[in-house]
Amino acid sequence: MKENQEKKLEFFVINIKLQSHRRKGQDAYIEIFNEIFRNKKLIAVTGGRHIILRCKFTKEIEGKQIFYGSITKCVKLEDKSFLDLEKMELKNYEIPKTLLPDAKETDYYFIPEIHRFIIRKSPNVSVYQAYKYLTEVLGKVIDTDEKIDVIIEQSSDVFEKILNAKQIKNLDISISYTNSDIMTESQKMIDDMLKDSKIGKIKIHTTPDHNDNLNKDGKFINGFLKLAQNNGTAEASIINNDNKKEKVITKNHPKKIKLKINIDLIVETVYNKIIKLYNKTEE
Repeated sequence: MKENQEKKLEFFVINIKLQSHRRKGQDAYIEIFNEIFRNKKLIAVTGGRHIILRCKFTKEIEGKQIFYGSITKCVKLEDKSFLDLEKMELKNYEIPKTLLPDAKETDYYFIPEIHRFIIRKSPNVSVYQAYKYLTEVLGKVIDTDEKIDVIIEQSSDVFEKILNAKQIKNLDISISYTNSDIMTESQKMIDDMLKDSKIGKIKIHTTPDHNDNLNKDGKFINGFLKLAQNNGTAEASIINNDNKKEKVITKNHPKKIKLKINIDLIVETVYNKIIKLYNKTEE
């Protein structure tokens, strides 16, 4: 009997946004991603670990491209001195520079059409390590007159916690404008203001007036918070519904996408589910 090929998997999403005078859209992101892989740059993350995209494959689905492969973390040895436990002596060994030990990896998917990098949840490579890798490696492959923003998308629940709080005592938000994603009316209002003013990124610190509570239902606060979920971060000091003070930091709550997937069709399923997710809007 054939073993059931369906598995429940979890994924994180990283939004990559290019700001450029000369290129945009799917073709621009294809160029950038191919450049990352062609350069084969190792990027240091934490504890002597380095990350690289080990392999890249391409599939066309409904006329659109998706890249996929393995993102790999390994150790780059800087010192060639080793302890021989048997003789309790220090010895020097020449290890080929192309061999990197303790390699661990997970799957990634990149959809240029919506400029999203999707990483499969794994103890081998965290979403924060992937974020650090992408932030640094993308900065090395774009032109000097271009800018790129990398954002870990965050759970809607943590933003709802802020919006549903009894009081918002203060709120710090950092956002960059979108690449014309589908948006609600309040999001579009803020996004248009940023683009009209040529503001690539904005950070705001808000405190309430004599009412001692920010108006979370107003278009300004609502629009900024909803944009921040996929295009920035927020930190809020709130009074929750239990009348307790609480500090909410949204970047500590990355969005998890849970999918039931037939392993033989994993690339197609990831593409279709993610595209569907970003082709709908929530008010």
